[in-house]
Amino acid sequence: MPDASVSCPIDLLEELIEEERAALLRGNLDRLARLLERKEHLLALLSATEPAEPAAIARVKSGLARNQTLLESAMSGIRSVHDRLQLLQEAKAALRTYDRTGRERRFEPGSGRKVERRA
Repeated sequence: MPDASVSCPIDLLEELIEEERAALLRGNLDRLARLLERKEHLLALLSATEPAEPAAIARVKSGLARNQTLLESAMSGIRSVHDRLQLLQEAKAALRTYDRTGRERRFEPGSGRKVERRA
């Protein structure tokens, strides 16, 4: 008789997917790295056991797809922040202006060129 205290891998995987979702929503990316090892272990265990019921597999697939969308959104946000920080660094390094014809002029710190402020 199977031990009722031991959950089957598909149930454990569903719980882990919910933990992963919560970590994504909180922006706790460190937690995701720690969950990955458990997820890989559960997926390996799942492939070594009898096939799960189709409804459970559908729930897992749905949860994984949802988390993938959240992860892609998080990565997009991180890329946006990175790009913005890079622009701010560039702005800090040099002042760009444009003349009447639309040509760019750069004034970099230490270049000896002076900028006059006018009201």
